[in-house]
Amino acid sequence: MMFSNSEEEQRYIEKTIEFMVKNYHSSEYNSKPAILHSIKVGLKLLNYNYELNIIIAGILHDILEDTEVSYNELTNEFNQEITEIVMANTFDSTIEERFEQGKELIQRCVKYGKKAMIVKTSDRLDNIEFQKSIYNLDKRCKFIKKLIAEHKEFAIKTKPFIEHEEIWIEYTKKLESYFGTDTIEINFGGDA
Repeated sequence: MMFSNSEEEQRYIEKTIEFMVKNYHSSEYNSKPAILHSIKVGLKLLNYNYELNIIIAGILHDILEDTEVSYNELTNEFNQEITEIVMANTFDSTIEERFEQGKELIQRCVKYGKKAMIVKTSDRLDNIEFQKSIYNLDKRCKFIKKLIAEHKEFAIKTKPFIEHEEIWIEYTKKLESYFGTDTIEINFGGDA
């Protein structure tokens, strides 16, 4: 069911933001502006009129990796589906190398399904804006090459499942705009 913008749904979103802010204030895990990022991810999903559980999962997508909130606490506060979408979008801290974490997370999102991939796409849209603002997106830089490869892998792995979603189209157009089609080596807009 799509977001209906009812007072009840708006209050649920506010409750989610309050829960997220309270838990971020009690932790110091993330160096980026995590609260604003989480709200922007959720608002992007709201603007695309996704169902409430997807919007809520978008707001909470980093909460398990960036705070002391547990899987059980999240399930008790919200519901099993939201928690599973968030879990699919959570880096595995037992994997040491950052880009290996990203690959494993992509596989988990694909395994979980469309809802997890949609949340991760919204997250990546905001992340790419953040990355653009703090990094020189010089394609010769080793870190940027890895970053491009990670974005490319996500786009390729999710294309069969969500290529017709407007949010995925926006994401791939942004990739082309920032990195160029020669770097991405995939025709996002049409048949590959």
